[in-house]
Amino acid sequence: MAKNEILSEIKKAEESAKSMVDQAVDSKNKHISDARAESREILKQAEIDAHKAAQD
Repeated sequence: MAKNEILSEIKKAEESAKSMVDQAVDSKNKHISDARAESREILKQAEIDAHKAAQD
């Protein structure tokens, strides 16, 4: 392989790795966002249940 071909392959590999990392970060952030939304819903339901229990 010529030097330029090797450098081109390295650049492609770097771009591919960056893309994979970006996708992993996006996936992680979505997972965190989903977990936060779920925890807010659980908290909201717990507050509703606590108010109902206090009224009984």
